[in-house]
Amino acid sequence: MSMWACDEDFRIVLWNKGAEELYDRSADSVIGKRYDTLFIDEAEREQSLVDCRKIIREGARFRNFLALDVDSRGRQKQMLTNCFRITDPETGQHYQAEIGLDVAELELAQTELRTLREVGLRNIIEREQTLKIRKEHIVAAVADLERAIGTHAAERIDQVDEIARGMSRRLKPQSAEPFQRRKAAIAEARDAVLASLRSLAQQVEKAEDLAEIADVETQLPERKELLKRIDDAEASVA
Repeated sequence: MSMWACDEDFRIVLWNKGAEELYDRSADSVIGKRYDTLFIDEAEREQSLVDCRKIIREGARFRNFLALDVDSRGRQKQMLTNCFRITDPETGQHYQAEIGLDVAELELAQTELRTLREVGLRNIIEREQTLKIRKEHIVAAVADLERAIGTHAAERIDQVDEIARGMSRRLKPQSAEPFQRRKAAIAEARDAVLASLRSLAQQVEKAEDLAEIADVETQLPERKELLKRIDDAEASVA
């Protein structure tokens, strides 16, 4: 953003870096010189000087308006400007100050902002799609594990029952107790594994970003590990 200031005769007293870039003139080359002579078309200089003095003497404010100025190379620039009065706190002297933006640069900035916004929206959409796909993958994997655990536990319980029936004629009624303990151990291990899987599924549902999903993925156990828990539980009471 450019900013410059002048006295009642349009002589420049302030010229910042933004003004140097906008007008393509260094501060050393313009300080003390008349702004209207350097940058304003001759036909408009008289009215510009009237406006300048009105701002300085009366505190009038020329709010945002489009103006055409010419840089040191004769290139015409359309600027959005705001003129107002400033006061030197040490001397009490008033000056006209103007801040300005090159409209072309403003439009470029708006274009860049729109581009960034569009890129941001695309990134959000892609992230949400990725999040959804990875959630679905984990949910499906958990469902497969639940089915595998349920099937394996049921098969182990059926095998225990089959063994118990085969030995029932040779065993006393109270001797069926070990088989009941094996079945109970299998069922207990099955329920514990299914509960842990349900907990993972709930974490997936609550996950709001990919980092949380990645954390759940690291907790997802291998099928053989879960099946081994069932077998170890049965073996512990056999």
